[in-house]
Amino acid sequence: MEGQKKVETILSEMIRIPTVRGVSEKYKMAAYRALLEEEFPHVFSVMEKTPIEEALLLKWEGKDPSQLPVLLSGHMDVVDADGEGWEYPPFEGVIAENQVWGRGTLDMKGAQCAFLYALEEKCRKGETPERTLYVYLSCDEEVGGDITCSAVEYLKEKGVRLQAVFDEGGTLAEEYMDCIPGRSAVIAIAEKGSLTYEVTALGKGGHSANPGSGTAIARLAAFICSLEENPPFLRELPEEQRACLRAAARYMQGEKAEKFAAAAEEQDPAYPILHTICDDADARLGVTVAFTKIEGGHSANVLPEKAVLTMNVRVPASQPEKDVTRLLEERAGKFDVSVKLCGGRDASAVTSVDGWAYRYTEEILGRVFPGMPVIPFVLGGGTDSRHFLKIAQEAVRFSPIYIRKEQGSGVHGKNERIDVRSLYESVEYYREFLKNL
Repeated sequence: MEGQKKVETILSEMIRIPTVRGVSEKYKMAAYRALLEEEFPHVFSVMEKTPIEEALLLKWEGKDPSQLPVLLSGHMDVVDADGEGWEYPPFEGVIAENQVWGRGTLDMKGAQCAFLYALEEKCRKGETPERTLYVYLSCDEEVGGDITCSAVEYLKEKGVRLQAVFDEGGTLAEEYMDCIPGRSAVIAIAEKGSLTYEVTALGKGGHSANPGSGTAIARLAAFICSLEENPPFLRELPEEQRACLRAAARYMQGEKAEKFAAAAEEQDPAYPILHTICDDADARLGVTVAFTKIEGGHSANVLPEKAVLTMNVRVPASQPEKDVTRLLEERAGKFDVSVKLCGGRDASAVTSVDGWAYRYTEEILGRVFPGMPVIPFVLGGGTDSRHFLKIAQEAVRFSPIYIRKEQGSGVHGKNERIDVRSLYESVEYYREFLKNL
């Protein structure tokens, strides 16, 4: 766009303003918002702006009130990085090796920059969308999204109902499942829920010279082994996972295609085909339990009177928290330990691959990346979109950012970076996305 800086230059400036919530010296959200208004002046002059605490809600009134609005959500906050082991400092936005380096380039300032860049062009041209468009710039996605809940309540009070929310989640992945060559667009149509539990075992304590049996730590260990060896949860392949396998099979050849197609229809409760083709088969089949922390005892020769285990449990839509909690409590009773739910959320509703939002995304991808495989999947983590499902019929979680295999750990890890070429591809994707709203 004439007079506009290059998109990689703007992203570099965005990275140089740290927005790590909870770290005061690295949380410069006011400066970051000011930068966005400076770099995208037509967006902020054309669209109605409503602050939601430190977040921003933008609205562009459409021409056709009979069509439900859509909302694009993207978070401005990032996770922290200390710089150790980085090739370039995480908060300097270095442009090198045809990439922009730094915390937030992938998650998710890169996609945010590309979208605002395309939106700035549309606003500058005075092109009014057919349907009303909301843009929500979140400030606390990485710490749970409480302020996003306030944004949802604000829209509910205004009587707003959304056709769809579009958020981060899926990407342009390389060699998806190690079976599909080249790049694939993977679109998250659901999110697993995440629950945190504390499991407590009490004991008599005493000297280690006479431990006896059934000590607090021993009972916790038995409980852990029981869950690993014989989990009590529902084990079935839900339809959203079957849709992923069917889609993947369409882009394969020969025996691989046959196995993926067969796994998509598998009914054997042991799911032998699924376990053959997927390293993450157990995660696809339902609840997963991660034992993340254990505490108890303060001396090598003293039995603890109390030992506490922390677990993170990911749950699918087919098994809500109340069922998971009941099953854990029943199992805990067999080992004389107690289970306490500390917090978390259920899985999101599942967006249909036959719905408007998924098909619209698929259509845009077909124009910008002709012939690219498009595959739905279930996201293990969480996004702000789950909050907006209170007022939205559908949610699609996808950013047109290319993540090479060696970059996979960089989203929250070291050396997070984005290809400059991918930034320009993303701008083109969002141009097409906005053109047809």
